[in-house]
Amino acid sequence: MILSGAKGPARAVCAVPAVLALWPAAALADEVCLAVTLSGPSVAVEGPALAARLAPWGGAVVSVAAPDADMADTAQPEVAVMLPPDFPWHDGQALLLRPGRLSFHAVLGSDGSIDPEGALIDAPGVLGAEMRIDQTGPALFLALDADGAYALAQVTSDLLGDTLAIALDGEVIMAPRVMEAIPGGQLIVSGRFGAAELGQMAAMIASPLSSPLTLKTVAEAECPASDAADAN
Repeated sequence: MILSGAKGPARAVCAVPAVLALWPAAALADEVCLAVTLSGPSVAVEGPALAARLAPWGGAVVSVAAPDADMADTAQPEVAVMLPPDFPWHDGQALLLRPGRLSFHAVLGSDGSIDPEGALIDAPGVLGAEMRIDQTGPALFLALDADGAYALAQVTSDLLGDTLAIALDGEVIMAPRVMEAIPGGQLIVSGRFGAAELGQMAAMIASPLSSPLTLKTVAEAECPASDAADAN
């Protein structure tokens, strides 16, 4: 099932037959790594989600620490992560900081604007998200849980012939025209994004954070020894 983009570069969303997994992991290089400290109100429970996000790029969560008791009441817990030398720092900071909240919206005007507070489907459960290369190029494959699938089928049935905006953290990433209802909650999203950008989106959507995180410190650090080196 395909939804064709009404404006700009070719954009499409269609159903797919399989539940999806994360992008394959990359190995850590034996060079200088980046030690990064993040903070946020919910960071104490964000360790597993951050670890899942960073694994495809060879990154890892090192520790999670609560603020010292003698610090100000505004102090927030921190999480330390280690990033490999080839981590895409300039474009990849979203993996560390953004919640990755998926939502679906009706388009309000001809300029493609939406009401970010009025999502038709907000933060649906995601069973899987993955970047794949299909016959048209890089694409984002999504699989929603049962509740999300039901909601998407209802929304696409109601919006036949209209435009449905797909947003990440309130920012529209695609606004295709609904050509037919989408049952099953399984989608292919393609368009103006490259493979690296779609891979990052997939990692964020598959492992959302409860709230945005703040970058506190960044420093060069010795990379962890590889398993092979440890064995010797």
